[in-house]
Amino acid sequence: MTAQTANATFTVIGNPTTTATVNAVARTPRRGWNITLWAFQVLLSAFFVWAAVPKLAGAEAAVAGFEAMGAAPWFRILTGAVELAGAIGLVIPRLSSLAAGGLALVMVCASYTNLVVMDAPLAMLTPTAVLCALFVAIAWARRAETGRLLALLHRR
Repeated sequence: MTAQTANATFTVIGNPTTTATVNAVARTPRRGWNITLWAFQVLLSAFFVWAAVPKLAGAEAAVAGFEAMGAAPWFRILTGAVELAGAIGLVIPRLSSLAAGGLALVMVCASYTNLVVMDAPLAMLTPTAVLCALFVAIAWARRAETGRLLALLHRR
């Protein structure tokens, strides 16, 4: 996190030739937005760890759900691994934008699966659409981190 600083130069009373510079941290709405965004990222990360572990562990409900849609066991494990990687990446500053973009894509795929493969009612689109919108917003807000990551990789 970076804070904006304001520099102020003033003359010390009694000695017009002495000056002092004071750096003051400016509290901006951007800082509040950054904290809110990180809170969402941590909560969403925890949610996706919670969603990924049963898939990776082969929990009965996860296995039954993937069998119901006719998916092979490797697809359940792949889905869990992608969700877990996204959850971890969401809380790593340099990877947060890419992870959010990846999880948004996972939500698009989940929406398709719910509506087309599972023939679920349209109401099932709401949770995945909301999550997708949140991930797109996080990816957009953290896009500068992707630029920093690319610059870091380009220097090597």
